[in-house]
Amino acid sequence: ADKNIFVCAQLVPAIPTQKLSYVSPVQPPSRINNLKTKAFSERSDYIFFGYNNYANNMGMEWFVKNVLSKISSQFRLHIVGTVHIPTICTCETFHNKNCVSKMPNKVVCHGALSDEDLESLIKRMRVAINPVLEPSGIATKTCRAMALQTPVVVSVLDGTFTNKRISTGGKRCSEKDKHCMASEINNLLTNERDWNEAAAAAPKFVSKNFGSGRYMRDWVSILEKVQVEQRKIQIVLDGNAKFNGESMEAQNWHIAKMLSESTSKSVSSDGQEHELQFDVSVIGSILEPPIQGVKLAKPVKMLNNEGEFVSISPFPTGYQANMVIRQKWPPNNDIIPITICSFGCHVAQILPWEFGFLPLIWMAHLLDNIDWLWAPSEYNRDIYTRSGYPFDRTALLPAGVDCASLLSDGKSARENRSSNASKSNISTDLDTVTFIFSGGFLPRKGVDILLEEWHGVFCSFEDSFVKEAYIKSNAKLIVHTSYELGYSKAEVDKMKEYIDSCDGKIEWKRNVWMERTEYIQMIKRSDIYLAPFRSEGFGLPIVEALALGLKSIVSVGGTAADDYMNADVGQTDHWNREMTQLTYPIQATEDLCKHPPCFGEKLCVFSPCKNMRCACEKLVEIPLWFEPSRTDLQKQMKKAYNDVLEEREMNTKNSPYMTKTIDDLIVKQFCWEDLRIVYHEKVLNTLS
Repeated sequence: ADKNIFVCAQLVPAIPTQKLSYVSPVQPPSRINNLKTKAFSERSDYIFFGYNNYANNMGMEWFVKNVLSKISSQFRLHIVGTVHIPTICTCETFHNKNCVSKMPNKVVCHGALSDEDLESLIKRMRVAINPVLEPSGIATKTCRAMALQTPVVVSVLDGTFTNKRISTGGKRCSEKDKHCMASEINNLLTNERDWNEAAAAAPKFVSKNFGSGRYMRDWVSILEKVQVEQRKIQIVLDGNAKFNGESMEAQNWHIAKMLSESTSKSVSSDGQEHELQFDVSVIGSILEPPIQGVKLAKPVKMLNNEGEFVSISPFPTGYQANMVIRQKWPPNNDIIPITICSFGCHVAQILPWEFGFLPLIWMAHLLDNIDWLWAPSEYNRDIYTRSGYPFDRTALLPAGVDCASLLSDGKSARENRSSNASKSNISTDLDTVTFIFSGGFLPRKGVDILLEEWHGVFCSFEDSFVKEAYIKSNAKLIVHTSYELGYSKAEVDKMKEYIDSCDGKIEWKRNVWMERTEYIQMIKRSDIYLAPFRSEGFGLPIVEALALGLKSIVSVGGTAADDYMNADVGQTDHWNREMTQLTYPIQATEDLCKHPPCFGEKLCVFSPCKNMRCACEKLVEIPLWFEPSRTDLQKQMKKAYNDVLEEREMNTKNSPYMTKTIDDLIVKQFCWEDLRIVYHEKVLNTLS
């Protein structure tokens, strides 16, 4: 019978006892009855013990500021564990036993103690306290003190007691009632008769309500409750989530929405089939727009004893996640508080990266604290493993595009062209073949390459192709850039020369911010997407362009785009046919990155950034990127240009090619609706 109470306690996530040994199951009655406790005269002082979480820290901060001075000066408060109260206790580390008290006449700081040392200390105390300021479940600290015949003074938010479950051994005060708290503590510290009555009642209360006999009676219902709770998998998404936000924010929003709406079947121990759901919470400052059923928890940080900010749990006491998924820039390398993610909890990090090797400073954290690295592309997965992260702890989890918003009018770029043609009988606009690039004004995006080579193909009349092309149709290039980093003034001036000498054919939308709908319409009005990049982690704008039916000229040959640009990756004839109609690969060769933001073995893209220069970090090895073939780029631009003109001519003859919908396109696999099952199964497989 005594074993059952320990089994029951292990059905919920446990705290590592080697680190936080004072967090343990309630003592069985057989042990409680055999305790050799000390009398009132052999005891003195009062105690709080707990680990570092928001509820404990805030409750004790309030107590120290509002109640401590009201307690009789002959008694001292003993603080045990990793609870973080910098106003009164200083420890070199959370687990250090040699903590220094800033108020030695009133407070003794013990740090973490072993089970035996803590039990010995509790039996020398007259009172234990728990001034919790937010609702909690049954408090182990409260039960453990009472089991050792030590009366407690707690706030009414301590879930050990209810209006029906009461005891003389536990005195309750309204939250933040400093006068009640001080009065009850002082009375038990000084009034031997009241203390004896409370001390006698305390272990009986624990045995009656939390002993093995109680659990034996309710065993079946307890297991049923646990099974019901296990049908909801607690997922924490660590990072801002915004539908129209930056790339990672938008990804996080869709992941939260997908998982919150996903269900699957599980079979319980009695053989019955149940629905399995995800209960999703976002730790961040943004969840926009709100998602039904998804909770937003603002991140909480506190100063540790070394003057560093550390994360603590923003959730109520007792919350435990089954899985934490992290994605933000710069990556959050804080250790996830054990009060969010303990034993049995898995941590996965989505980590797009573009420079061949990961930063050396990240590796120890990733290896020690991250269970899984999820790669948006095979190129990223290769970066992880070549940097030293185990392959069997990596997985491919592609990024997604919001196909619904891309085709909000139900038409792709080609369908819009077809519609315009029928209305205007081939308008002046349709005589123009429009190339487009949209993204950061960065060397790795290859903006200098596309401007120089496009200028050479479409703006230099020394080429016979250009003369013919100019007569047949006007070519136009739109370069839409946002944030800037890495190009020198001389390089920017050279690019401006290409633009200025091209007779108005190149439009540079520099530092132009667009609403999502405006951006989509700009892409839809174009014909060919240009992405001769030197490096990409995935390339969402490219996939969006493909989804909208644009021909896309993109670097391949070991790059992230290999996942969706090479015809030989397809599994069907339909796939390969579509690949050849939309994709125009440029062969690229991996090489050392010798251009800013690369400086020798260091990469300078990290916060803080100032005057177009960011902080630098050494990578595991020298940074790498790709050099796309300029000859391939020239050939593919000419071919795509001619193909557009031929298809327009075919369209005037009612060619069915122009009526493709997104369901016909190869990139449908990257639509969030189609990725839902992929993410759902990946999470379940990770937890299994």
